[in-house]
Amino acid sequence: MQLVFLATGRAPFELAVGRSDTTAALVQTSMLQSALPGKLGDLPLAGLAPARIQEVASVQASWFTRLTGGAEPRKVLLWAILAGGVLVLGTVAYSLVRKL
Repeated sequence: MQLVFLATGRAPFELAVGRSDTTAALVQTSMLQSALPGKLGDLPLAGLAPARIQEVASVQASWFTRLTGGAEPRKVLLWAILAGGVLVLGTVAYSLVRKL
């Protein structure tokens, strides 16, 4: 089994494990090879350092996170603005229909 890790920024890079809500990803090597400028075998091999275990403090979810199911605040705000706009347009349309 081989692992391809797309890294941006400066080295050294750290791979973290243990996040339970991360979905597994599998990319076929033919698709990956078509995106690379060279051969897949020419990629540099990574060395492994001794593993270290780091405790992650459990963070209590805020009321916003619990309410939105973990969605980004920006997306929630945009959906709220869209819903408000639809509500205003519906009110205007209803008042125009009543006048007719």
